[in-house]
Amino acid sequence: MSRAHKKHLVAALTACLGALAYTVSKVDLAREGELGMPGFPAPAEAYAAVADVGTAQLANAALGLLMAVVALFLVRLSRTPLVRLPVLVVSWVGIVMVGAGVLGFGARAAGLAPSLGATPPHAHRARGIACRSRVGDGLDHRRRLRHAQQSVTASPNG
Repeated sequence: MSRAHKKHLVAALTACLGALAYTVSKVDLAREGELGMPGFPAPAEAYAAVADVGTAQLANAALGLLMAVVALFLVRLSRTPLVRLPVLVVSWVGIVMVGAGVLGFGARAAGLAPSLGATPPHAHRARGIACRSRVGDGLDHRRRLRHAQQSVTASPNG
């Protein structure tokens, strides 16, 4: 198996697993009767626009399952144009939709898109964790140094 084929296989299986995770999250939200995504509940106004929350989330789960099936078709892409072209088109449309969703939820979490709903209360903590993971222990190290300097200047013997 060539290196390019291995990369293709890994990308297709990763897309399939991501779609299955989305599907499971939507089934769970349907069971709970909630709109939105896990950790990002939909604004209260959104519930007025949906007649049956459970059915809406199960429809989203079905879409996620369809994305998983399309991703599996990408594992061994047919050479037949009647299969190949629709699979590629649906795949690229899915990529654009998922990308738009990620950007939208990121903008909501950052407070840049209030029309998508209020910033979740834990979003600041999540951004802090993401920031810390990017810079390693640098923030903690600076915090410890600052605390040590404050302790020295505040002590009566210092």
